[in-house]
Parts: sequence; C-alpha cells; structure tokens
Amino acid sequence: MKTTTVKAYGTEAADAPIYDSNLKSAGILPTDSVEKAGYGNFVHWMDPEGNKIEL
Repeated sequence: MKTTTVKAYGTEAADAPIYDSNLKSAGILPTDSVEKAGYGNFVHWMDPEGNKIEL
C-alpha cells in the first residue's frame, strides 16, 4: 500500500514565476496555475518521482 505524505511550504514569493528553468531542468513541473485565496496564494508542482509539492 502506498502512503501519501503532504508537505506544504510557505513563502512570500508565491507570485514569482512558476515556470522556473532550474526546476524544469530538474524534472519538477507545475501542475496548475497560482491559486489565490483570502488566506494566501498556492501553487503545485510534481517532482520526477510523482511527489506533489505545494508552495
């Protein structure tokens, strides 16, 4: 059975471009656009191993 671990990181730079060339060259790709909510902005990436990253 595969377990899921969620790690969410906070930053003040969530409005920075999500298509960073360093991330892309490492195989980390955005899965959606920046989601803006009243309590903060969020974006998701997927790493090469299939782990979702939320910032």
